[in-house]
Amino acid sequence: MDEELPRKKPSEFALGSELDRHSLDELEALAAMLRAELERVGRAIAAKRDVRAAAEAFFKRQEPPAPADG
Repeated sequence: MDEELPRKKPSEFALGSELDRHSLDELEALAAMLRAELERVGRAIAAKRDVRAAAEAFFKRQEPPAPADG
């Protein structure tokens, strides 16, 4: 009996989910959303790299001062 009812489309996409059940418009919207998310992740990675580089520069061991002649 439940087999006669049309399947309800999921309201959210999940990575690896079945894409054949979605319309072209839905897939294009998903692609745009994923591009935006990739840009956001890329900015977060760049920011963390900047923090890491600053910390490494701050804590980098400096050469000990040369002994004074005397």
